Amino acid sequence: MLQRLPREVLLTAEGERLRCVVSDAFRCMDTVIGEIRQERISAPMEMICAPSFAMRWLMPRMGDFFLRPNLLLHDDSAWSGAPALIEWRTWLEHAGVDLPDLHLGQRFNVSQLAVGSAMTGQGIAMGRNCTC
Repeated sequence: MLQRLPREVLLTAEGERLRCVVSDAFRCMDTVIGEIRQERISAPMEMICAPSFAMRWLMPRMGDFFLRPNLLLHDDSAWSGAPALIEWRTWLEHAGVDLPDLHLGQRFNVSQLAVGSAMTGQGIAMGRNCTC
C-alpha cells in the first residue's frame, strides 16, 4: 500500500484506492454526525465501534455533541456482579449529593473511553486508578 523512496513515502495504486474509500467513509460519518447534532435527538443513541477507533479518532471529534445537563460519564465494565453505576452511587453518597438522573450520562464499555471523553471536556469520569 506504501512505496518507500529515499526521501518520501508514496501510496501505491492500491493504497490510493483505499484512501479514497476511507476518506469518503469519514466524510459520510462527519455528515451524519452533523445531521444528528442538528436534529437534537433526545432518545438514547448507541454507537458501536472498536475501542481503538473510538479513542483515537471518534471521541476527539465529538466536541460538545454529548454535552447535556448530566455530565457524568459511566464505565459499564464494573466488576462482575456489581450493581449498575455503583462507583458513582458510592461516590455521590459519600459526597452527600443526590442526583436522581444519574442513569442519563454517557455509557462506555471500556473505562479508557470514559476517561478519554472526560479529557476532551465532555463530562466527568470515575477512574479506578490515580492519574496523578
